[in-house]
Amino acid sequence: MPFIEIDPLIAGIMTLGFIYGAYFTETYQPFHAFGIAAVIYLCMSFTLIFSFKKLEQYCLVFQRANVKND
Repeated sequence: MPFIEIDPLIAGIMTLGFIYGAYFTETYQPFHAFGIAAVIYLCMSFTLIFSFKKLEQYCLVFQRANVKND
């Protein structure tokens, strides 16, 4: 049986969609479900942005000016 490779980003988005769908079918409150999905996306995006910012600072340390503290 052949395996289908799925990009982790796509798998994460699909998982969030399943979570949204399950919550919506249980509560019938679309605004709460969208709010939960928005908070999850917000946390994921801030984590990615912060991680890439730190990685960029680490990788580009050679471009900083050599400042001597007297």
